[in-house]
Amino acid sequence: MMTSLFAALTSFFLAHKGDIAAKIAASAGYDLLKKGLNFKPLIQKLKGFFQKESDSENFVRSICDSTLPKDSNAVDALEQNYRQLTGSSMPEELLRVLREWFEENQDAIAQINSVHIEQSSGIAVGVQNAKGNIINVTGDYNIHEPKKEN
Repeated sequence: MMTSLFAALTSFFLAHKGDIAAKIAASAGYDLLKKGLNFKPLIQKLKGFFQKESDSENFVRSICDSTLPKDSNAVDALEQNYRQLTGSSMPEELLRVLREWFEENQDAIAQINSVHIEQSSGIAVGVQNAKGNIINVTGDYNIHEPKKEN
């Protein structure tokens, strides 16, 4: 399984906390992570490192959505993401800002797997047991009363 850049950075910045990165779903992207983490303060702190305001959010999104390339470390991958977005080298100060945010949010990061996503339709199945294959079908399963014939 590929490791997300976010998980690799968590492991890099919070190495003294042991298995925090293992608690992060490797496939959890920005949209899922922002349900359990408040990225707004980080995005605000990063604005000074980018020419366009929207680039700081795009940078955070790229950290969450990209995977760590094989035979690469988290800092190299981070620098590559920054260079792709801005066309210039990543300032060392940016790494310090990221480290501070990861340290401030380590408890929320450790709890990320407990994020509860509400279902708006369909059937939520907690446990399934069967002697054969179970095929799950998604959709809207509203129960309608049968029409009465006169």
